[in-house]
Amino acid sequence: MTEKNNMYKPSLHFTPSYGWMNDPNGLVYHDGIYELYYQHNPRGIDWNCMTWGHARGTDLLHWEDLGDVLEPDENGLMFSGCAIRNDRGLLGLPEDALLFFYTAAGHSSRESKGKPYTIRLAYSTDGGNTLIKKDGKLANGEVIETLAAENRDPKVFWHEESGAYILVLWIENNDFGIWRSEDLEKFTMTQRVTLESGYECPDLFRLPVISAKEGGRETGEEKWVFWTAHGYYYVGSFDGYEFHQEQERRCASQMGPDVVLPYAAQIFSGPEKVLSVSWLRTKCVGGRTTGMMSIPKEFSLIRNKDGYILRQNFPSAVMEAFAQTENGILDGACCLKLCNQNPLPFVPEPETMGMHDEDMEWEIRFLSKETCLLKLECQRDTKKLFFTRGIVTDSCETGCELENLELIYDHGILELLGNNGTFYLAVDFPELRAEAVDKMKMSENLKEWT
Repeated sequence: MTEKNNMYKPSLHFTPSYGWMNDPNGLVYHDGIYELYYQHNPRGIDWNCMTWGHARGTDLLHWEDLGDVLEPDENGLMFSGCAIRNDRGLLGLPEDALLFFYTAAGHSSRESKGKPYTIRLAYSTDGGNTLIKKDGKLANGEVIETLAAENRDPKVFWHEESGAYILVLWIENNDFGIWRSEDLEKFTMTQRVTLESGYECPDLFRLPVISAKEGGRETGEEKWVFWTAHGYYYVGSFDGYEFHQEQERRCASQMGPDVVLPYAAQIFSGPEKVLSVSWLRTKCVGGRTTGMMSIPKEFSLIRNKDGYILRQNFPSAVMEAFAQTENGILDGACCLKLCNQNPLPFVPEPETMGMHDEDMEWEIRFLSKETCLLKLECQRDTKKLFFTRGIVTDSCETGCELENLELIYDHGILELLGNNGTFYLAVDFPELRAEAVDKMKMSENLKEWT
């Protein structure tokens, strides 16, 4: 890639060398390595010709692009799925093999015309570098029976209490299915569940409940969360057979100026912490890539008077990497962890005065060579956030007070966490993609916090 084309890539949000990318797939941690597979069109910057691309990293910030590993075939394009380590040595494969459950999207190509979507299996015995397709036990090579023409997006995990692997799948409309298997060969369906507004890319995982009053300590309580593509999550219980929702659905992401940027998040299989990556639906800049991955988040739950609320935080490894820098800037990206110590409005510096300044509660400026690339402001009464680039200003509602902030800004991508991680917003400023930050300034009422 030329230096000119490379200038439009963020430093810490993974993008392929070229092409369209969407859903994260096959997220798995093994032997100190995070494997990140993803939906990829290697032929163009628009959605088409879905393969699985592959990237690898060790620190959740820097990723090596390893190219495509799962190509379309007579069963269809390669749609989304998951990966697990073969810890129990099943399917005649070694324990350190990686197993991949994926969707073959029938009728999506000339070769697969007339075929339905099917759930299939692949494996790797070389650490995830090479994926080999393997027929399932059903007559046509499927892992489970097709229930609807476009059922897709399998997620598989081991459920210790009931001693079985669990497979969750989007079936159709707002319907999802749960299957069990002890040997990864024969799967038995145990539930078909309807989730309000739920759609594709399901995940099902257990989260610790964190005390909102005791400095973020774990309470010992755990709840199960059923996740769907738009970031809707449903808190409840799961016994290895059925999921039972216990409170109304909530959304993990805030609406930005024009769109909810994150989509199709998936958690890593393997690590002790629950770590999630989502696709950020960013625009193409420089004619090279469309879309990117989010910075990973660590998930937990906070319980308050309104029930259980998802808590998202940047992993400690990410925060430590920035803490080791001289000024919180890493590869032209920056990280801030701040709290508003004074809820009263601040007095802006004269050169920052603008049409909204008299109403602002706080501001943060991201600079390059003393030029302000982006000014982020919070309005006192409405709690709106304003994003100013030059003479252009956009805004969005927060719906709440923002008492503390964690944010990462990376070449035009802002990911902002607030209120101990219960508020999450991602915003894309494509016109700033080529600009690296070398300094941050903020109003005096914002102070660093730990």
